[in-house]
Amino acid sequence: MPSEPSIRSLIRSRADFPILERADGSHGYVFDLDAASDFVRAHWRDKRGLSRTVPTTPAPAAPATGGATRTGNLWDLAALPGMPSQPTLRAFIDARMDFPVITRGGRGRSYLLDLDAAAAFVREHWKDRRADRAVCASPVGRSRPGDQKAQADLPDLFASLTDEGGSDMTSPERRSATIAPSVRDLRAARDFLRTDRCGPGEVVAVAIDAILAGADPNRALGLRGHAGQRSALMLDRLRERNRLICMLARQHFDALSLSDQAREVVAAASAYWRRAARLDTGLASMPASYAGTPREWLFQIARLPSDVPSVRTVRAILSSERQHVG
Repeated sequence: MPSEPSIRSLIRSRADFPILERADGSHGYVFDLDAASDFVRAHWRDKRGLSRTVPTTPAPAAPATGGATRTGNLWDLAALPGMPSQPTLRAFIDARMDFPVITRGGRGRSYLLDLDAAAAFVREHWKDRRADRAVCASPVGRSRPGDQKAQADLPDLFASLTDEGGSDMTSPERRSATIAPSVRDLRAARDFLRTDRCGPGEVVAVAIDAILAGADPNRALGLRGHAGQRSALMLDRLRERNRLICMLARQHFDALSLSDQAREVVAAASAYWRRAARLDTGLASMPASYAGTPREWLFQIARLPSDVPSVRTVRAILSSERQHVG
């Protein structure tokens, strides 16, 4: 089934599309759902030139024999029963770094997915926002006399075309996963953390107290610095980046001078960021081929997330580390 924008395009291009009322400034399209659904199935063709036919009662695809993994792209995933449209899936994947992707798409490359794992992840975590959308009922005066068939606006038509496989994406259990902690939860967490006297727990408890008193949560927890200052989160990220840079230089360029080490580190980082870093951030784990190479450390830096600074800054980092060790 096409997405909502595709349905709009089909309506504009087909003068014979069965519409009860066209959209204007005061209300949206009004359809005979049955007739509109049949028309889309009969006349819409996707951009690849392949006719899409949706069965009245779609059945789940049979699992692959022999335990083999079923792989496919976003179009294949969107064609499974109960899945949202391809644009919705793309936005959902971009928003969830833990989405089970074999290879991320981009720049002419298609996504490569384990279809069974991806479908299970979508069913567990995706929330159909159309369920929260207010239904735009057409005024009674616009109803045609004697018309007993179901009528709907464009979002309702889109929903009827894409949800025929039955979807439980809006179950209360899944909606509850997005609820933020309550004030009572924060107080309970504060009281629990205070049992760690003079330790990290006590520090976080003090921050929660400040939040409950009205302080900015990001500043209270050190996630955002004050004007002219770096946040505790940024400082921690920079310390870890510097440590990884020093490990990279020590393991692969230890025989060189500090200046040469800095140049080699930056050269390796430039090649990595130019070719692989953007794709690697979507991987669940480091590729085995990186072990024992500079990319073993550059992969960890990219996941912080961070990058490698200039040759001058890298030399200063290496010099500071050498003085500290000395």
